[in-house]
Amino acid sequence: MDWDMRTAHRLIVGTGFWVTSAAHASAVWGQALPQPPEIVAKPAYVALVRAMREDELLLATVRRQVEKEKHNYKTECVANLRPSLVTTTIAWAMEPSISAQEVTEATRFFESEAGRKLVEARLAGLDATETPETNRFVKTEAGEKLLQKNITRQQRVLLSLRAEVLDLLNICTDTLEGTRHITYCESDWVRTTDKVCAARYEVTGLAGDDARATRVSLYCDFPHAAVSSLLTELPGRHETIGLNWRDSRTLELLLPAAVTPRYKQAADRARGLKYEYLTRKSGDSPAAPCVPTAPVDEFGWPAR
Repeated sequence: MDWDMRTAHRLIVGTGFWVTSAAHASAVWGQALPQPPEIVAKPAYVALVRAMREDELLLATVRRQVEKEKHNYKTECVANLRPSLVTTTIAWAMEPSISAQEVTEATRFFESEAGRKLVEARLAGLDATETPETNRFVKTEAGEKLLQKNITRQQRVLLSLRAEVLDLLNICTDTLEGTRHITYCESDWVRTTDKVCAARYEVTGLAGDDARATRVSLYCDFPHAAVSSLLTELPGRHETIGLNWRDSRTLELLLPAAVTPRYKQAADRARGLKYEYLTRKSGDSPAAPCVPTAPVDEFGWPAR
């Protein structure tokens, strides 16, 4: 998925709205759908963001903007935002604007004594002291992109960062209010042969609540519109959900016997999507394992 579609999806999910093939499902459940498969930033780009401490600089800017706006986020959520939560987002968003070779060159400079002094000056809001090393770096392609063109301040980066921050603040506020759906484990995405659609199941529960539910979600990246949809939800923890694409637009869901789903999504005829809800039989293939998700802290954020 290209960057603007990903950013739009993050903004949609982060604000509590989403694109779905059945509008009434949102009215019934009122829950943000799971994120689509994420694109992981390359380690070298993440290392550069850390060396530049760009996550710290940009997060401070976005935090000030959010604090000036009228939101209903918990104040402790805004106060406890930390740079490591947005490092990967910044690295991913700047990736198309700078080559791997330039990243290596830039990281080497920012990890040097001259580079560290430049970073400290930028953090303090001061003009950098000119040094031969700094002057040489500024004249390189990497230096021009990072220090003159300021590619980390491009709209694509700032939009992605803001979407990530708002998403984090929603997660934190919902967690503290006890309305956050925590994912405890999830299966791998089961994709169609053309890689356009994917489905998975996950075990979730409200923050602070012992009750569990099992949900099946669909994500399709069509040429002109991405679609996220909650296909079904079952009370309790069930790690035997079978997902099988009969063809590129027909999904079979094998559900445990004697469990009544709370909801079943109807077919999406406009996009040719069909869902068949079947009862699992003893001879069916084993379900994909439900892999435990990474632990979260008291704010519902990745614990690290």
